[in-house]
Amino acid sequence: MTKRRPATNAAARWVTRVTTGLVPNLRSFEWAFRQLRDVHERLPIEGAATRIPLAAGMGPRGWLGIQLAFVATQPTCLERALLLQAWMGGYTDPPDVVIGIRNGTEGVEAHAWVEDRDPWFDPSYTELTRLAR
Repeated sequence: MTKRRPATNAAARWVTRVTTGLVPNLRSFEWAFRQLRDVHERLPIEGAATRIPLAAGMGPRGWLGIQLAFVATQPTCLERALLLQAWMGGYTDPPDVVIGIRNGTEGVEAHAWVEDRDPWFDPSYTELTRLAR
């Protein structure tokens, strides 16, 4: 008969695995949700001068929380890019937000993304301007 490990060890490992990623994701979700609501109100007033405070002390482990905040708030591409710039700037050099245009079937279209690190980057847009930190 083989000796089994106590269930508490497996449960403890599972709890550790879940909570290790849970705390950074909860923190990043709360921060991103608050910042996206704020930038949504400020952007029409401040325009291209709008900036989000850097997410100091967050780190890259809260990516799932950031994505969930995007789902919850449905930001524009510029709001999303400004948030990503502030979040990445909290743990590395903040990237530029790039605003580009392209000729679409229904006229000129604009799009904003974070330089080099944005999953929503579309190479069919021509760079128009950059918003640096």
